[in-house]
Amino acid sequence: MNRITGTIRTKEDIEKLIDNKRNIVMLVTEGCAIIEVNFTRHAVRKGYSIFLFSDGFIKIIDTSAAFSAHYASFNFFLVEDLFYRIKSPYFWRCLYATPSYPLTTSLLQALQRWFDQLEWSLTNIAPDRLDLILKQQLYLLFVTIEDQLLQQGKYDTSQPFSNSWAYMIRFLDLVDKFCHKYREVQFYADKLCISTTYLNKTVNRLWHVSPKELIDHKTLLAIKSYLTDTDLPIKQIAVEMNFDDASYFCRYFRRMTGVALSTYRQQKQMNGGLKCTE
Repeated sequence: MNRITGTIRTKEDIEKLIDNKRNIVMLVTEGCAIIEVNFTRHAVRKGYSIFLFSDGFIKIIDTSAAFSAHYASFNFFLVEDLFYRIKSPYFWRCLYATPSYPLTTSLLQALQRWFDQLEWSLTNIAPDRLDLILKQQLYLLFVTIEDQLLQQGKYDTSQPFSNSWAYMIRFLDLVDKFCHKYREVQFYADKLCISTTYLNKTVNRLWHVSPKELIDHKTLLAIKSYLTDTDLPIKQIAVEMNFDDASYFCRYFRRMTGVALSTYRQQKQMNGGLKCTE
């Protein structure tokens, strides 16, 4: 795994991060800076947090001599579950509109502990379980931020959402509801009453992935849940996931993951999962 945590001190440091198109959580630990996020300038100083998603843009305009910030960067598929689990459109719009803000003393301490726990996980958690732990840690952080923003009255419920965001939110809800049965982009475009071309452009512009990638990713999460959390035979899982052909179901999983269904299940059993039958 590429290093996902570190310290930023210079303009060059932030440029290296942005080149990788990752999602970033940042905490200013010393000094102050003028940054530009999504073409809007913000003044930040010690105790400020910054959240940037892979479709955003950030650069440092100027810094004090002592400026430094901790960061953690994550690829899309570690962050993607957040959009399913935290569905408040006001929360996401707030983070996009105001990506940096001062932390209260208690929230600052919580974020510092979160960075410490993240470092511990990266060092100590087994590689085959690390993604699961990182997803849970990201969820706990963002649901905490959501709660604090709500308590502080940061949500602006008076402004309507753009069509793109409205379609994106509805698309995510539909995928969450129907991924067990439908894997074609056309189905979701029809449900949204838009063309597949428009859906592709919208999802690509907001998340830099295709609708099909999102559908397949959610489908895989559902399949993996059946494999690890139930004792259903693989043929029955194929039926539950609306695969008419069990052989195609096995090929689909191998093509998407590089691992055979039976091998994946056996690996999870060895790591303490259920004892299941084919």
